[in-house]
Amino acid sequence: MPATVVYDACVLHPPSLRDLLIRLSVAGLVSARWSPTALDEVFASIRSRRPDLADDRLLRTRRLMCEAAPTAS
Repeated sequence: MPATVVYDACVLHPPSLRDLLIRLSVAGLVSARWSPTALDEVFASIRSRRPDLADDRLLRTRRLMCEAAPTAS
C-alpha cells in the first residue's frame, strides 16, 4: 500500500514539481492528498505571478489535477 502524502500549496506551485508529484500518484507510488484550500492558494499565487495566463487555462489545469488524482481532495 502506498504512503499517503499531503501536498501543500508550496509544492504544487512550481509546474515541474507539481507534474512530478502528480505522476507519482498516478503511478501508484504514493496516495496524494491536498485540500481545496491548498489548491485555491496555488492558483491564486499563479494568477498573481503570471497575469498573462488565461483563467480558462488555470481552471483546466486544476480540473486535470483533480481528475488525475480523484481521491486527493
